[in-house]
Order: sequence, then C-alpha cells, then structure tokens
Amino acid sequence: MASQWDLNTPLLKFSDSDYWTIKDACSGVQIVGGTGSGKTSGSGQTIAKTYLANGFGGLVLTVKNDEGQEFYKWAKETGREKSVIWVKPDEDFFFDFLDYEAQRKGGGDTENILDLFTRVVEIVSQSDLKSGDNAYFYLANQQLLRNAIDLCQLANDRVSLADVYKVIATAPTTIADTVKEGWQQSSYCFKLLSKANEEWKQKTEHSYSLEMCASYFLTEYPRFGDRLRSSITTIFTASADPFLRGTLRSLFSPDEGIKGFNMMPEHCKDGAIYIFDLPIKDKGLIGRVAQSLYKMIFQQCMERRDIKKDGGRPVFLWADENQNFINSFDVEFQQTARSARVLTVYLTQNIANYHVSLGKGEHGRNQATSILGNLATKIFHSNPDPKTNEWASSIFGTHWVTEESESISKNAKVEEFDGLNVSKSKREIQKDVIESRHFTELANGGEENNLQVESIIHQAGRIWESTNANYISVIFHQDFKA
Repeated sequence: MASQWDLNTPLLKFSDSDYWTIKDACSGVQIVGGTGSGKTSGSGQTIAKTYLANGFGGLVLTVKNDEGQEFYKWAKETGREKSVIWVKPDEDFFFDFLDYEAQRKGGGDTENILDLFTRVVEIVSQSDLKSGDNAYFYLANQQLLRNAIDLCQLANDRVSLADVYKVIATAPTTIADTVKEGWQQSSYCFKLLSKANEEWKQKTEHSYSLEMCASYFLTEYPRFGDRLRSSITTIFTASADPFLRGTLRSLFSPDEGIKGFNMMPEHCKDGAIYIFDLPIKDKGLIGRVAQSLYKMIFQQCMERRDIKKDGGRPVFLWADENQNFINSFDVEFQQTARSARVLTVYLTQNIANYHVSLGKGEHGRNQATSILGNLATKIFHSNPDPKTNEWASSIFGTHWVTEESESISKNAKVEEFDGLNVSKSKREIQKDVIESRHFTELANGGEENNLQVESIIHQAGRIWESTNANYISVIFHQDFKA
C-alpha cells in the first residue's frame, strides 16, 4: 500500500525536464490571480483533477453557489464521483465536534476541549483572542470556560455546547445570588454543582476539580467587576449562540441518538472527498462558520494521523477564495502539513485579502506572511493589484545585470565624426528577476487566448532545470482532461 503513494511520483509535467511530485504537493500550493485571471479554471482545475485522478481523499470548501457542482463535475470526469460525500444543508449529515473531541483517544482532557472551544470562538468572531484588545480578557475567558467544561464533565460525564452555554448563562453575578433560593432553583449552574457534589462527595477521584469549580462559580466569578464579567461571558455566549439554532445546531450540536451520516474526517484518509456545499455567498455566516470549523477539525485529525498505519494516502484541502476561511490555526497547521501528507491548495485574488482576514496591524500581517511562506509552491496568474505584484516580484528576487550606456558630445576641436565625441560605459546594476508589471500582462484564458492561462511558478528552494532559474512559465489549458 505504501508504495502506491511514493512521494517521488510525478503529478504534473511543467516542462520536458521539470516534474512536480507528490512530495512537492505536500508542501502546499498558493494560487494568486485577479478576478477573471483563470486561476480556478486554469491551474486550480488542473491540480484538482490531478489529485482526484490519483485517488487522493480531500475536503472542498465553497464560497460561490456553483463551486460544489463544479468540483463534483471534476470528480465525475476523473471517475471519482463515488468517493464524493456531498454535504448539503437540510440533509441527514451531522458531526458532534465536542463529543468527537471528548471521545477520541487522548482527546478527553479539559485543556484539549478548551482549546477547541477557543478556536470556535475565534472562528465566529473572526479575531485572535490572544492579540490586541482581546488579550486583556483572554485568560479570564479561558478560566470561565475551563470551569464550565469541568463542571459538565463531573455532573453529566459529557460536554455539550448547550450545557456549557447554560452553565455560564445561569452562573451567579453576585455573592448574594448564591444563597437565594430562587437562584438555586432556576440556575442550571447550581443544578450541576449539586449533582456533581452528590456524585463525588463519597469519592476522591475528582473531589479537587469539584472544589475548584465550586469555588470559582460561588465565590470568584460573582466578585468580578461588571465589565470584566460581562465581557468574558459575552465573548463565549455570542459565539456559541449560532451553534444552538438552525443549520449549525443540526450539523454540529445534534441531540443525542440522532440518526444520519456522521461526517468523520477520518473517512478522507480512505479516499473520501467531502464537498461542503454551504456556499458563503448563499449561506453567509452559517456557511463560513460551518466550513471553517470542519476545516479545523479536519486539519487536527490529519496532524494526528499515523502514515505507516493508514497507508499514507495523500489528502487535499481545497479552498478557493480562501480569505473567507483562513484563520490563526492555519499558521500552526501549515508548518506540519507536509509530514501529514496534507496537500493544501489555497486560491485568492491578492495578499490584502489575507491581511484583512487575519486582523489589523503587524500581528495580522505576520500571520499572513507565515502562512504564505509555508506554502512552498506559488502560482501567479494575471493580476491588476500593484501591491500583490510587488510582493510576487520580491519572491523571485533580484539579479545583477550589465547595463551599457552611450553618451555623445560635440567637440569643435575634433573634426573626426563631424566633431562628435562618442563614449561608451558599462555598469553592474540589480534588477528584479520578474518585474511587477509582467504579472499584469499574463494571458487569462478565454476564447481570445485559445483557452490558455499563463502563469509564473515559484517553488521554495528549487531551480527549474528548463530555465536554470527560480521561475518557470507554464501555460494551463482551461479544457484540461485528466
């Protein structure tokens, strides 16, 4: 089985002497091109069909309404339609992400569940809780969630989003509340404290954890200032709220015993192709949150895979208009994706999209730089954006060239050459290997360009044999057939 996925297997031929292999693909691909550049129908389609034709599993995220159908068509053209699991709203698909995390081997620890909760909050809020103004409330929010998670596990022996929400929403806000009979009777937080106390009062296994929870909710939390308590509570409740209703609830917070297809990310290691047909253009926030959450679970699952045991089948992560899905976890994941044989393929129009999505200021720019730096193969198509083209040009670097100049002056004392002095000089100057304006001139497909989409490709650490340089020009055909 392992030999079937030999890392040196060629996937694409960029020239008579330049092949792009599974090993190259494992280091990730970033495709950049302006609207109408042919990035999706050119290099994007070519790479996608190649991955499909080679039997890879994968996850496909969608932004535009026709993307799911388009990718399914590619799967059908490569004979992979039976591998597709087409996830659509209002159908019998579900994935209880908290139960999945709690039940998996090594995943039931409170800190692992807490980390997952924190990622969910970041996905919904589209912000990094550890940076900027959020950092002030981050540790207090973590403490709140940690105690709520522990309490649910102690009382119910499981963790659900709804239960954590109810614990936090009904926690006392003053010391006086804790002794009021009315609060005690109506508070889900107090109900679980009482239940856990009955369960564990005669045992010592979890007595310390219970004492910590009781101390926090009955003493420490009620003494927080109103601003701090309100802020750390709202950070969670506002982010959890979409998961407790409608499509997100049915997908990710299902009732116990629900029937349907459980969307386990492990299926992709066996060749399944999940197409998440919840396009953001149609489903808005619901589509973005659902796909971003599943993408993160998929990434974490693949990071834990044992290549030797599962056969090492490569799996791809496909995200067109990736600025809609990118988040801080991508920074961590892409650093290890290669060893997990995850073939990341991200497409976007310009680098400003990433800067906007990852937050303001230096922190967001640094995250974007890290992610882009860890996607080793970069394919550039036609682009009108000056900043993106300057960045693209900088990737190829500069080189020394000899510039010749000629000057002519008139000298009345010299009759030769009609009294003209001609002098020539040479000097060495640095110039861009690929000038930024060149990216504005690349053919973008269509009938007027014979369905040809021009690109310039850079791969970290590689000198292409056909050019003896760090760039290679490749034409992709929009009518590509695998």
